[in-house]
Amino acid sequence: MESTDRARVEAERPDDAAKLRPDDAAERPDDADAVRAAWSRLLPGVDTEPVEIVFRVLRAARLIERHSDRQLAAAGLTRPELELLMLLRRSDAALSPTAIADALLFTAPATTKRLSALEARGLLSRVVNPDDRRGSLVTLTESGRRLVERVLPEQLALEAELLGGLSPAERSRIAAALRTLLAAVSPSTPVE
Repeated sequence: MESTDRARVEAERPDDAAKLRPDDAAERPDDADAVRAAWSRLLPGVDTEPVEIVFRVLRAARLIERHSDRQLAAAGLTRPELELLMLLRRSDAALSPTAIADALLFTAPATTKRLSALEARGLLSRVVNPDDRRGSLVTLTESGRRLVERVLPEQLALEAELLGGLSPAERSRIAAALRTLLAAVSPSTPVE
């Protein structure tokens, strides 16, 4: 953000923002407030209220993924690749690429790319689907299982650290609110 834009945003924030204690993050104006204020100014007739939630959810997701990717780089993984491997580890049966894409909200090309990369590293295997010889089924290899079981505790520790500034009550409220949000935005039929 350029200094003139930042100065304008600061001017749009409440006067008492500077008086808030550092642990009052929920009360401090943030980038979502600045974005909403800017759009309200630029498009006064448009309802900008969704920015309050959507901007923050997307920003939090990107920041968490960035932290995850930094940590996972040591294992040669990205967060989406770990998600795919964890799905296979939790699964009782081999999964089709379509089932993987649907479960993880990946596009078909992204799924194919990730499956190929992880297969090349020996972390998963693909076999012809006996029920549909045009398709394949994916399973975790022993190397993939060991990697997930080594990396997952480290990943969960990182996530706990990232959430460390939240009280148990705040975590519970946020988890419940996100469950409600996911129910509201999840389609009743899979997204094509």
